[in-house]
Amino acid sequence: MDFEERISELRTELAAKNLRPAKKFSLQQELASLYRQSGQALRALPVLRSAYRDSLERNEREVELQLIRELAEIEVETGNRQEAIALLRHELHRRSSRSADYFLRLAENYCLQGEIFTSMKSSETAEIYLQHALTYAKCCENSKSSYKSPEALAEIRRRASAALASLELEKQPSDA
Repeated sequence: MDFEERISELRTELAAKNLRPAKKFSLQQELASLYRQSGQALRALPVLRSAYRDSLERNEREVELQLIRELAEIEVETGNRQEAIALLRHELHRRSSRSADYFLRLAENYCLQGEIFTSMKSSETAEIYLQHALTYAKCCENSKSSYKSPEALAEIRRRASAALASLELEKQPSDA
């Protein structure tokens, strides 16, 4: 089955009136993912915005935060960097310091914001966010929380370090 066939099936399933919230969310996630994989990220936005509204109505904080992050990533993909930054800041505002993955999620958020600011050639701001990402990754490593993902932490360190290195290269005078 190709993308378009599966997308059509998902849209039909989502049109059903009596879907359980978990099933609806699962279908929305899959549909948005297929849109993104097929290069149609803009079509994923209304699907995820609908899922986001549903999560607010059901008071599902973790789902809400996950969707905010996904919406921000799509905004980056579609070139809407300022909207992505606004969404990421909204995620920070909504995130609870009581969650087990608090430091990890902060590190991911700051890393993504740093990468966005890097792409916008806002070097000083990018550097601040990337340093925050590395600091929170370190906090996560040192925390007593049982929620630690060595792979996720390594990925944050790799991405933040690569972005910082590119900023350093930009600062170097060119040999012309």
